[in-house]
Amino acid sequence: QVVSCDNIPEATILTALDNCDDTVSVEFEEKITTDGCKSTLERIWTATDCAGNTTNHTQIITIEDKQAPSFVETLPVDQVVSCDNIPDPVILTAIDNCDDTVSVEFEEKTTTDGCSSTLERIWTATDCAGNITNHTQIITIEDKQAPVLAATSIGYLENISVSCGEIPEPPILAFEDNCTLDLSIHYSEIDSAMDPDGGYQITRLWKVSDQCNNTAQFTQLINIIPNGELKFNQQPEDLTVNCGSIPEPGIISATNGCEIDVPVTFTETLTGTQCSPIIERQWTATDSYGNSITHLQTIKIEDIQAPVFVEPLPEDQTLYCSILPEPITLTAVDQCDSNLVVEMEEITTTEGCKQITTRTWNVSDCAGNSTSHTQTIALIVDQEAPTLTTSSMELFKEEITISCANIPEAPQLEFQDHCSQEVTVIFEETSSYVNDQSDYEIQRVWEVTDPCDNQATFTQIIKVNQHNTQQDLVEIMLCQRDAVYDLNDLLPPGSNFGGTWTLATQDDYLSGNFFDPNSAELGAYTAYYTLEDSCTPQTIVTITVHDDCVVLPCDSSQSISISKAITPNGDQYNEYFTVSGLEDCGFKLELQIFNRWGHKIFESMDYQNNWNAFSNTSNSQFMPAGTYYYILTVVDSGYDPIKGYVYVGTTAK
Repeated sequence: QVVSCDNIPEATILTALDNCDDTVSVEFEEKITTDGCKSTLERIWTATDCAGNTTNHTQIITIEDKQAPSFVETLPVDQVVSCDNIPDPVILTAIDNCDDTVSVEFEEKTTTDGCSSTLERIWTATDCAGNITNHTQIITIEDKQAPVLAATSIGYLENISVSCGEIPEPPILAFEDNCTLDLSIHYSEIDSAMDPDGGYQITRLWKVSDQCNNTAQFTQLINIIPNGELKFNQQPEDLTVNCGSIPEPGIISATNGCEIDVPVTFTETLTGTQCSPIIERQWTATDSYGNSITHLQTIKIEDIQAPVFVEPLPEDQTLYCSILPEPITLTAVDQCDSNLVVEMEEITTTEGCKQITTRTWNVSDCAGNSTSHTQTIALIVDQEAPTLTTSSMELFKEEITISCANIPEAPQLEFQDHCSQEVTVIFEETSSYVNDQSDYEIQRVWEVTDPCDNQATFTQIIKVNQHNTQQDLVEIMLCQRDAVYDLNDLLPPGSNFGGTWTLATQDDYLSGNFFDPNSAELGAYTAYYTLEDSCTPQTIVTITVHDDCVVLPCDSSQSISISKAITPNGDQYNEYFTVSGLEDCGFKLELQIFNRWGHKIFESMDYQNNWNAFSNTSNSQFMPAGTYYYILTVVDSGYDPIKGYVYVGTTAK
């Protein structure tokens, strides 16, 4: 039989009959076997006769738990509450028809949707057979309350009256909310229209909102009340100045306690004398309430500056052979005195041929400051021409006969005049030279004039003797490989060897009388041999330097070495594309270089190992790094054009 825990049947009372024994005894026993929440009840009846014969009967009752537990307490119902009024969870217990120790588990979870939250509480009662009873409570949490002032901010001053310039900083307010810590605070200030006297109101507004847009506003009203304190923006100090340095009146403004401009009036009075006047300047500021302030500035004017002449002042003069000019009329101005009189005094003295006239102009103002100007005029009367000084008379010779090698420089003559330190000298030199074979004359003329046009002329004649000899003309041919050549070997036997050899050019291939063809370029040179006392060379040599004696080692192009790569970066290594091995051949090189697109970027018809990635065919710029193709032609060598590649490493883009 299978029964539930609360429906176990009572055990049946059994009796027994026996064929021999009228009083058969029946014994009953039962035992329960438990496996978790499942039990087995085994009932056994045993009948025994007097002879010991037995009969048994066994009943098996299976006890099962199929009924769920039930809660004992009143179950909590669904609710709608605010954030700060969420009830504590109820403690529930459960009973079961089979299990005396039913376990009850509790859990809760919150779901938020915008500003609304749902708190779900679940109680679960489970018996040992696994039968379950659940109860769910739904608590809806709503935020409908605006933020409030925090305790630390309660009692802030909501209405204040202050003077201008004493406006306090806004108080730092703290706020709190029953549901959230994340609040939105917007602060603003609004100024009212200003009264004529500068009074106005400031309204400070704190607008505080929580996440559910519940909003509270808190205000502070500040009344700004002007005071009666007036002040100037500047107060000019008393001064003592010169007449021409009187400053303009300062532009002064005034404000009340609220920095509002109030009207300012200005008056100026003049006292004292013409040369010592006093200026009194007064500024008065008055507001609409009759409050006023005054500032007084006193300016004492002193005349410490002398008068100034108006016209350009006459300068000192030295006049030659002239008449005394009329004096200039001068006037003067003064910063303090307008009634000036300029007086002129003239004194004349005589010194030798000079008549010295001194003119002095004087002017004084009413304060006794004076100015004067003096002009000195030297009038010179001179009828004598300049002469040589004593030292120059010793240098000057009217006629000289001399060789062409010893022609002297023109002497530096000095001249003197009876009345003047200044004379004008004009020097001119002429020559009758025709050729190196004929004697000739040099004429030197000094024309000297003093400021009165008295003139003297000094003439020097130099007769030049050429001492000419017959010139020898010689031509020689030298190869660049020849030894140093002694040009004295070209002079006739018995010649004077005390002369000097010189080249017509500035080249240094000649050392004394030795000419070095090894260091000379190919071409013709002219050498002159001149004796010490002669003006013309005795011997003229034409030297022709050639290279017919040079054998060129250029029978093959195998000796040519050409750059594989260049890096023109200024470090002096691999800077240029070089061709070597032909230095002694005398060949001319023609070079063409192309980029990877086949465009010619460089060309030279006489290449001198000077290409460093610079283009001379397009826009004159450095080429970027890369590989380039070249064609090299060795002109008149019989070699085929040499072609190849060269790598260029540059930083150009």
